[in-house]
Amino acid sequence: MDLVFMLDSSAFTGSGYWTTMLGYVADLVNQLTIGDTATRVGVVTFADVATNQILLNSYSDKTALVNAIKSLPLINTQTINIYAALQAMRTVQFTAASGDRPDVPSVAVLITGGASTVYASQALREAQLAHRAGISVYSVGISGSVRVNELKMIASHPHLQLHQWWASPDFNAGLENVINSISEEICRPTLELYCRHTEFGGYQCFCPLDVCDTLPVNGTQCVDVNECAVNNGGCSQICNNLDGSFTCSCRRGFTLSPDGRTCEDVNECLSKPCAAGMSCVNIYGSYFCINEKDSEIPSN
Repeated sequence: MDLVFMLDSSAFTGSGYWTTMLGYVADLVNQLTIGDTATRVGVVTFADVATNQILLNSYSDKTALVNAIKSLPLINTQTINIYAALQAMRTVQFTAASGDRPDVPSVAVLITGGASTVYASQALREAQLAHRAGISVYSVGISGSVRVNELKMIASHPHLQLHQWWASPDFNAGLENVINSISEEICRPTLELYCRHTEFGGYQCFCPLDVCDTLPVNGTQCVDVNECAVNNGGCSQICNNLDGSFTCSCRRGFTLSPDGRTCEDVNECLSKPCAAGMSCVNIYGSYFCINEKDSEIPSN
């Protein structure tokens, strides 16, 4: 597989915990077979900006790779820009120029010491783009300042805790178990596109018999996860649950913003909906027309 780590290098992590985080990541890498025809590893560090510290094709020797990970510098600024990390991962790491291979699984692991302090909505949109690109994204939040819904929506479908996302109270309480759990998840065999962990049935694999017939090979059934049931799916107005996914939409008078979740007021007056002699007044979610003569102030 092609595996990219996105590591929070802000002041929220701190120098002491930064060393601990790098040690755990290095331990996970030590469990893998590293090489040009095996697992390749890239690393993005982020705080106010994101930096591609190690590209997928930078190291084919495990010892050199582990030493490079342990030597990564701490940025130590007060900003957590998860959006920049996700974008760097998707648009730089997972490209042919950086060593991405189209015939192996693409996996990304985000480890953050807090919630996004900038561009939070853009981060969720960038995560969606990564999902659509076929990148399996796992997220880990450390400390009480993380935002659980952010971790969940950044992680890949079906967004299950302890399978696609994890939360640990601090770097000393259970992070080692989290890293071991991630190792188990990312190393599962990829048998078909229909193999995945489901909320009620555990890890299931499905055999496509023909265009219209798919059979669960272990005799179990898939149950759709209703993302709209939790925090309205992150949608500001209407959440539409779909088979295996969901979308956000807006009520009349609003339009969906680029982040795919929030709704913005439509200025209907720009389309000049009022009759001649009438003035248009835009209001939140609607508009009304007034007679220009009625609005004139009579002179004494």
